[in-house]
Amino acid sequence: MESKLSFFKLSLFVFLGGGFGAVSRFLLSTVLSKIGLVSWVSVFTVNLIGSLFFIYFMFFTDIKENQLLYPFIQIGFLGALTTYSSLNFEFLSLLQQDKQLEFFGVFALNFGFILISSVLVLKFYRG
Repeated sequence: MESKLSFFKLSLFVFLGGGFGAVSRFLLSTVLSKIGLVSWVSVFTVNLIGSLFFIYFMFFTDIKENQLLYPFIQIGFLGALTTYSSLNFEFLSLLQQDKQLEFFGVFALNFGFILISSVLVLKFYRG
């Protein structure tokens, strides 16, 4: 195997991982919606799960060293799973429904999680 994969091969792994990530997002969101969760809660839950996996792979494994797994999992799968365009859609939907208080709560919950998890990961990762 050559030491550097071609751009085409890397793109193919990103493409395949993205496909699996998008289907996983769809399935998880569908299941969470069917159990009665409000749509923004299912979006938040999927993003939370994906973000935790992203943190795990990024800081607690050597995935960056693997020329096949990194583009497939980190860039493709988790990138498609945690698409924040769905979150933006939920933000706009709440504002269009005149639910400003719920909008600010969802906004604070999502970005608060990002801030807190980033600080915790850096603290534990650095030792």
